[in-house]
Amino acid sequence: MRHAPLTLASVALLLAAATAYAVKPQVWNHTTEKDFSAGTFDNTVVDSYGQLTLGRQLNPITMDATADVIPGFAQLPDGTVLAATNGDSRILRITDHKTQLLFTAPKDFPDITALATDSQGHLLVAVSGDEAELLQVSADPKTPPTPPTVLFHDQAVTTIWAIARGADGDLYLGTGPKGTVYKLDAAHQASTVLQTKAKNIVALAFDPHGNLLAGTDGNGLVIRVDKQTHKPFVLFDAGKADINALVPDDHGNLYVATAAISPEDA
Repeated sequence: MRHAPLTLASVALLLAAATAYAVKPQVWNHTTEKDFSAGTFDNTVVDSYGQLTLGRQLNPITMDATADVIPGFAQLPDGTVLAATNGDSRILRITDHKTQLLFTAPKDFPDITALATDSQGHLLVAVSGDEAELLQVSADPKTPPTPPTVLFHDQAVTTIWAIARGADGDLYLGTGPKGTVYKLDAAHQASTVLQTKAKNIVALAFDPHGNLLAGTDGNGLVIRVDKQTHKPFVLFDAGKADINALVPDDHGNLYVATAAISPEDA
């Protein structure tokens, strides 16, 4: 009788094994974003190739209801992040996941199209209406608000799409509707760096060698302007597309964001 518990345990183990063999394994193969759509994501993301990876923690920041579009961001030397909003044409300072009004565009310039900082840490804001202006705005919260300083205005320019700062501190503006890049020197004197057949220069950047890179709309060109000879060269042709952003890395690679144009704009 002392062996009975061992015998019963053996029988139970055999029954469990028989039950396990009766269950057929099933395999689910998820290969697209749609395959994951029924699930709930918790700090994970799925890319367009169907690959599931860990995601970043997201902290939503509530904007005012009057803001329709966020056309750009800038970062001050102290790390403060600024966001531009259209619909209300304002610049907001973001701290501790809260927003504080920094600047409101003049009534004659209802759209903010680009923002950046200069070598002294001033905020640069491109505004547009019937014409365009580049404004220098004080971003120091410790000083009383002052009227912005107009750094650039040209009646032939209706939009400033991009602002880039060279290693020497000069500012470069990608503009429309005549596809021109202007350079502003330390005295804010403007000169033409690049003239294209495109309507707009919508993206600017510098490669590791200091050559200017410009992206056009409509014909999808990435043009490099040689630092020494100042001669333009078509580095990349995306066809009928807009070049929306240019990001070079430290290894000589250039990342180009494109967008297909609508038939109405073709």
